[in-house]
Amino acid sequence: MTGVQTCALPIYQRGDYWILATNNCGSATSQIASLTLTNAAGLTNVVNSPDEASLRKAIQVGGWVGLDFNGIITITNTINITNDVFLDARNAAVTISGGNAVRLFYVAPGVTFGATNLTFANGSCIVSNAGTTAAGGAIYNDGGNVALLECALTNNSAQSFIYQSPASAQTNAWMFSTACGGAIFNAGGTVLLGECSVASNTATAGGYSTTWSSTIRQGLGGAFYNIGSLTIVGCVINNNRCSGLPDWVGLTEGSGLTMGGAAFQESGSLLVSNSIFSSNMALGGSGSFDTQGSPAYGGAMAATAGDVTINHSQFIGNQANGGHAGSANGAPGSAYGGAIYSATLLTTRDSSFTYNGTVAGPVGQQLLPAAAGDGGAIFNSGTMVLNGCLIYFNDVLGGGDGLGAGIFNASRFSATNCTIAFNIASSGNGVGAGNAIGGGVFNNTAATFTAKNLTDRKSVV
Repeated sequence: MTGVQTCALPIYQRGDYWILATNNCGSATSQIASLTLTNAAGLTNVVNSPDEASLRKAIQVGGWVGLDFNGIITITNTINITNDVFLDARNAAVTISGGNAVRLFYVAPGVTFGATNLTFANGSCIVSNAGTTAAGGAIYNDGGNVALLECALTNNSAQSFIYQSPASAQTNAWMFSTACGGAIFNAGGTVLLGECSVASNTATAGGYSTTWSSTIRQGLGGAFYNIGSLTIVGCVINNNRCSGLPDWVGLTEGSGLTMGGAAFQESGSLLVSNSIFSSNMALGGSGSFDTQGSPAYGGAMAATAGDVTINHSQFIGNQANGGHAGSANGAPGSAYGGAIYSATLLTTRDSSFTYNGTVAGPVGQQLLPAAAGDGGAIFNSGTMVLNGCLIYFNDVLGGGDGLGAGIFNASRFSATNCTIAFNIASSGNGVGAGNAIGGGVFNNTAATFTAKNLTDRKSVV
């Protein structure tokens, strides 16, 4: 082909592009290439000042939206994305904030929403009605397509605080308080994050009833909740948390769970490549006077279905902490998987897990049963394949048993060319205080574990 070739492209298609190639052996990401359009028309859809009205007007027009200012727009109501929109803040320092009061964006089914160099901050989905789930503090993706490049998601939250008085509560009924995806809730769509920072997002569930109703507190995915396709490439995911608040009224039987300090997958697919998950936490809710603490699963990530693929990534200093027991007759909460809890297919290649841990909740009285701490780095109850991975300096601390400081395997696990070393398993005390077993790997009864070229040394029990 010779000569100059020309074509017409919409202005919003300019920007940065890269190629992500994956197969059963791993993944590779190309360098970023920038597409610049010359003699382009349609540059008039530009927001020049940090005010909500101008932003909403530009988004309503749709397509490419230039953000040509430095500053913060604090919105008063959620912005609904009902047509294709690309927010381009590459030449500015722009933050869109929810003022810790409202969710930032709702993305409608089939719609594409993208952003570059934009900060999504202080978005909150707050609910106080029983039966309603708090989901997605920054973005609720309702079956659309979301792509974020070089963006930051910071201090967003999903919060469920449900309190019932005697007049509204049902005696002996269950009361659910559920918070999902502090930053992004992906409901059947696709979400892609490239070279993003995701920090200090939370999913928090709490509540009580002044009758004998039971409070089920579920905090799922401090940053992400996925029921679709979620891809994370070249990102730093740190200091996110899912938690259950303590019961404050002694008549309430509190229970529930927390799963995935940074990410929780209910179904679909999750791909992580060349990323870092650090200092994330799943924190079980504590009991009050005579109520039990809640268990915690997956300090960084938890998946109960679908498939999870991790390549060339690091998991550092993540933690799952079981909830404290009530001060009188409550039992403590157990903890499973300091970095990852997986009950599905987990395939990990050329990745490292260091300084992660599980800590069982402490007992309220020494006469009560103690809780377990299992899987300092990974708790597997599905099918797990590790290749070329490093598992070291992780720990478990059980109130009762402390099992598998590196890995707790309850199902099917194979490891090839991996090093598992310097992990520490410890047990606690109390009635039924158990054992510290499996400084490197604990393989449960009837589980299968196959290894090839595995180094397992100097792990301590």
